[in-house]
Amino acid sequence: QPLDADALARCAELGARVEPLTWNDDATGAHLVSPLLRVTFFGRERSIGDEALGLLVDVVGANLAELVLARTEVSDAGVARLAECPRLLHLDLRETAVGDAGVAALAAPPHLRTLNLFGTDVGDAGCRALARCVALREVWLWQTPVGAEAVVALRAALPSARVVFAADLPA
Repeated sequence: QPLDADALARCAELGARVEPLTWNDDATGAHLVSPLLRVTFFGRERSIGDEALGLLVDVVGANLAELVLARTEVSDAGVARLAECPRLLHLDLRETAVGDAGVAALAAPPHLRTLNLFGTDVGDAGCRALARCVALREVWLWQTPVGAEAVVALRAALPSARVVFAADLPA
């Protein structure tokens, strides 16, 4: 279901920028708008914490497909609420205080495809938990406490996923 004006207003009060996912149908030339949402907090990162994330999940969790929480104040407790977002596909948690406990909760969204954990506190235990996220296609673990052995095990568990553990520069 598309969001009503009241739900969009509540998101705006949190400082969220909410956009529907859109695409062009090449066969018909139509511009299509999905009820699924992309939510970002650019420019308001430091005002977003676990409480605001919980309110966001309450309001748009069923429609949430892409969520950028980079550089926000969310923690493991807040990220655990994302288990209530069944359509979550892309999640950016870079440079947050999220650690192993928060990542363990992320095995719940069944369709999670991309996960950016750059600069977080995720370690080997969190990396092992990611092996349960069978839909993952890209995960960034650069500048985290994760060890090389845990990354090797994750790559073996998710062979079709791109796991970035160090600077991924073109040759």
